[in-house]
Amino acid sequence: MAQELTPAAGMGVTIVVGTDSYPATITLVSSPTTIRVQHDLAKRTDTNGQSGPQEYTFWQNPMGKIEVFTLRNNNRWVKRGKDMHSYPALTLGERSKYIDHTF
Repeated sequence: MAQELTPAAGMGVTIVVGTDSYPATITLVSSPTTIRVQHDLAKRTDTNGQSGPQEYTFWQNPMGKIEVFTLRNNNRWVKRGKDMHSYPALTLGERSKYIDHTF
């Protein structure tokens, strides 16, 4: 069984929306099941084009959009107000960005 991460202010996260993903930072842990995240900035650093691997540099954005996510019974962090099986959802512990250009 994989070890579950405990959310903490300052931790990097990835907001997953379908096949796309966006970097963010936890800014507040309100309770063990409710966190606030703020969207980070990302700059693409590769020259691979739309179909190649994507590499980014990330940094916090004090003006970034803020969203609240809650931990659900299925062990997923999902945006507050959304169904537990829907998106956006979070991956804790790492920032990543990916834009799927096939859609």
